[in-house]
This record gives sequence, structure tokens and C-alpha cells, in this order.
Amino acid sequence: MSIPQTSLPATVWDRVVCAVDRTPLSVQAGRAAARLMPAAASLTLCTTVSPDEGGSPMNQARTRAAQDALDRAQAEIQPFHDAELHLREGPPIRRLRDELQAEHATLVAVGSYARQRGGLGSVATAMLQEAP
Repeated sequence: MSIPQTSLPATVWDRVVCAVDRTPLSVQAGRAAARLMPAAASLTLCTTVSPDEGGSPMNQARTRAAQDALDRAQAEIQPFHDAELHLREGPPIRRLRDELQAEHATLVAVGSYARQRGGLGSVATAMLQEAP
């Protein structure tokens, strides 16, 4: 007797997107998510770089810095979970929302970059209010 296959609903840890913004707190958020995720779940580390005029040296430097931040985050998270790296160009909040939709994310992990104790940064606040 065979048991019919059913499609189980996604769990919160199935597809996690972690916003990496070159701060230690974003890497900590990614590391915490990676440690809690099941091995079969997917983890995407995503960062953004703002567009600039043409291929200006300033934009190239920001792109290199963003890629370096992703590489450093991956190195710290790798012992706990494999991760895909995505570098997106554009406004951080909008691109992160786009990434969540593209990945069909079930969870977003962000660090808080607030200057006041207990406050949230603008990306974390936006994700609380706008994330799907």
C-alpha cells in the first residue's frame, strides 16, 4: 500500500534571506539564522549597492566593498550553513523586498543598525512593516 505524497506547507526556516549591510550586527543575524536552520533549508545572503553615474570609480569601490562584505559574511556563516550570495543594485529596502519575493522567502534576518539602544535601523523597521 502506498501513501500518497502531500505537499507540506513551508515552515518559517525553509527559505531565509539575510540582509548583509557591512555591519557586524548583520553578520550576527545571519549566523544566528544559519545555526537555527535545518540543513535542507536555503539561505541567501543579500546586499545592495546604490547606483551611480556610469561605471564611476566610486561606484566600483562601493561594489567591491559590498562584495567583500558578502564574502566575509559567508566565511563566518559557512561553518553552520551553506549560503547563496546575491549582490543587488538599487535602494536597499526596495531591493531587499524584491529579493524576498524572488526567493519566496519564509523569513528575513536583519541586524539592527540603530544608534540608540533598543532602536531598530531603517531596513529592520521597513521589513517589520513591509515584508511579505
